[in-house]
Amino acid sequence: MFFEDLDYWATSGGGWLHRVPTWLKLVWLAGVVAAIIFVYDFLFYGALYVVLLAFLFTSRLPARRILAASAYPLVFLTFLFFSVQGLDVFAVLYFAVRVMSVALTVLLLVATTPLPRLLAAARFLPKFLVAGLFLSYRAIFILAAVARDVRTAYRLRGAPGWRRPRRFVTNTGRAVGYVVSAALERSENAAAALKVRGFNGRIYL
Repeated sequence: MFFEDLDYWATSGGGWLHRVPTWLKLVWLAGVVAAIIFVYDFLFYGALYVVLLAFLFTSRLPARRILAASAYPLVFLTFLFFSVQGLDVFAVLYFAVRVMSVALTVLLLVATTPLPRLLAAARFLPKFLVAGLFLSYRAIFILAAVARDVRTAYRLRGAPGWRRPRRFVTNTGRAVGYVVSAALERSENAAAALKVRGFNGRIYL
């Protein structure tokens, strides 16, 4: 899954962005978000996006996959574009560049900074929130492994595809139900293990 790839790139990458201090990257992210809120100059966003592309293509990251992921928000913007009348091509490009700039900035941050460093830089947050973020992030990989096992099992058993939509929807619903039940079971086991080991609600980074 893409989350696993992000974690791999962040921990094993050797580009120059990986060596930039975490606090500096967080300041850059805050500056981009502030600019998105308070600046309304299209040329500024164009220049910002060019700079982000330069960061991407010189950071030893898979540029195509990062760019494809940064374009996902455009799917949701499509509904906005079709629901608002009077938008011209310039307005569409204006909103698209703003959204993709933020998305690309976040992806560059996550793909070049391991999660423990991000959480260590966020020590000012409440302890329970830092612990929750860390445990939730690790749980993503557990759920991904369960989902892969379910998909493999269905394929080995000859589960029908889109050619038989009724059976496909039924099997998909069962697979989702199994993943949810497995997630609940594993979360209970994880909570019991943390309790036995004396977890006090804080992650030490």
